[in-house]
Amino acid sequence: GKPEGEVAVLTLKDLRVEDIMSQAPSTLPAGATVGEAVDILQKQALSAAPLVDEAGAPIGVVSRSLLLQILAPVVTGGGVGSLEEVRARSLVEAGLSPACTCAPSTLLTAACKQMVKSRSHFVVVVDSGAVVGIVSTTDAARTIACLDEVSPLESPLPKFEPFREGIPT
Repeated sequence: GKPEGEVAVLTLKDLRVEDIMSQAPSTLPAGATVGEAVDILQKQALSAAPLVDEAGAPIGVVSRSLLLQILAPVVTGGGVGSLEEVRARSLVEAGLSPACTCAPSTLLTAACKQMVKSRSHFVVVVDSGAVVGIVSTTDAARTIACLDEVSPLESPLPKFEPFREGIPT
């Protein structure tokens, strides 16, 4: 055991995905269009949302950067089709990478390695086949940067509110 009076310190090797994930993230249905995704991400101020099948299992992640890649050629005049046609296209047709997934109990370091390996900025957290959370590379970096500010293991990690703190995501 620990000597009396000694405080357990939270370290990177102790962190699990469930400690930092955004819980119950907004999701997009498999049949969602590019336009619907743009509207939802914009309205809810999200950087990404998992695309899920009828059973709620993740198919992929729709991010602002993916939507920009899809829309930029049309907006700049180099794309095929009108803006309305591209907005009406299904996300699955538009080209979506498979979702990078992990369980809530996955070590954060392992999830980060998985994101690097899959070249993804997001990992979708899945429990019993359903999406229960999402973690971004920014979430991971923010957590690592705040580790020195957290002392007792019993204390929860500080929750980050990007718009309240004036820092864009």
